[in-house]
Amino acid sequence: IIVTVRMGGFDLLYHGLNAQTFPQEDFEVIIVDSCYAERRAAMENLQVVNPTTLLPANWFHIELPDKLDYYDACFANNYGLRMARGELVVFLTDNIWPEPKFLERHWQIYTNFPGYSMCGYCDRYELPSIKFPLDWQNCWWSIYEHEFTAEFAAKYWDAVPPYYRERKGGIRGAAVPGSPYFEMPGDMFYAALNESIPMSVLKDINGWNEDLDGGYGCADIELGMRANLAGHKFLTFPDSINNKLG
Repeated sequence: IIVTVRMGGFDLLYHGLNAQTFPQEDFEVIIVDSCYAERRAAMENLQVVNPTTLLPANWFHIELPDKLDYYDACFANNYGLRMARGELVVFLTDNIWPEPKFLERHWQIYTNFPGYSMCGYCDRYELPSIKFPLDWQNCWWSIYEHEFTAEFAAKYWDAVPPYYRERKGGIRGAAVPGSPYFEMPGDMFYAALNESIPMSVLKDINGWNEDLDGGYGCADIELGMRANLAGHKFLTFPDSINNKLG
């Protein structure tokens, strides 16, 4: 589930998720878009020019109804949850490039360690050059000089060092013997960068706490703690690192 209210970013999602090692038929992508009307029109225009930009059948681009007059990521994620059919839910922010084994690793931990799901890490990068002047027809798809295809992304991450390696302050629990995993306390679950949680647990804890909308980007930072109280735990895999622009 991805929520967005920005121009651009669809090139990262589209190419990054299409490059996953996890089988495409085994996951769905739900984009809850506060700029739905503008982006839908732009995507239809793109598809006339380049039919390869058609969204795959497992992608669902949906409008956020009843938009609030303040930052409402919790409300938007809960709306996406009501549309979701998956057993394991991953929340992503926009302008993020998921590493190729990202979904595969989330599913492996969930299936191999009952009662656990995964927390990964994230590297943050400076924004690349913006297309200027902006093409107002297509800026809802991409705003950068170079579209983030898999080929361009590989070159960019190679050439540009991250300005911040987000490692949850170095906090983690005990190592899991015989594995590369570590326990991760629920208060380190920053949903939307590289985390997953089972749908059954989300139903137990009633999803995201919408009382926390209107604040900072992380919004509901209690979600992982509530999951712990409901009996669910998290493991981190240090080698799973997503790349975030900005």
